Amino acid sequence: MKDRRAITAFYVETLLMIVVFIGIMMVLTRILVLSKMQEKKAQHLTEAVTVAANVAEALSASDEIEEAIKVLDLEEGAFEKPGRIYAGTYRISKEGKDDTLYKVRITKTEEGKIAHHLIEIFTGNEKDPVYQLTTDQSTGSIRKGAAA
Repeated sequence: MKDRRAITAFYVETLLMIVVFIGIMMVLTRILVLSKMQEKKAQHLTEAVTVAANVAEALSASDEIEEAIKVLDLEEGAFEKPGRIYAGTYRISKEGKDDTLYKVRITKTEEGKIAHHLIEIFTGNEKDPVYQLTTDQSTGSIRKGAAA
């Protein structure tokens, strides 16, 4: 009789340990999946910041959006409003991996001798930008006078 109780207790304890082990494995798996998703978001954000910085540098080196677009070599681009809003695709090539495409939208507004550029970076089919950058640039005689 004691042997039977000991065997039953052993089976119950083993079953409980297996249930606890499965529970721990499920929690750890969920944590790893969430961490991988966060890593991917962080990678996209880092690349979006890099793309926005590249666009800002090209804009600061150019007098018009059209010149910056040629420097950036944006693909599949079009003006929504000529000279004011441009939307294009920026390709980031990675060795041994698929290229990543970022949609870039540049909106230009002017106040006197200052041009304001809103640079928005999108990934995939997202409606909200991953990253936004606003830059100001002097135009006209102020800029040309500074170069002399």
